[in-house]
Amino acid sequence: MSVTAYGASTALVNIGGGYLLNRTEQLDVHLAFGLNRNSPDYIIGVGYSYRWDNALGTTTPPPLRH
Repeated sequence: MSVTAYGASTALVNIGGGYLLNRTEQLDVHLAFGLNRNSPDYIIGVGYSYRWDNALGTTTPPPLRH
């Protein structure tokens, strides 16, 4: 008889952040580490976001806040 991990619970600790390049672009990074044997050892994620200003016809862009 074999044991499978189907439906087994996983536990991760996840941390991440973002960096605003300018008013319309942002970089994101996140790291996750598994806390039990059913979890992956680690996960690394990187993302890029671009905001399309005036795409819906708005005339004044919102202010940039830091």
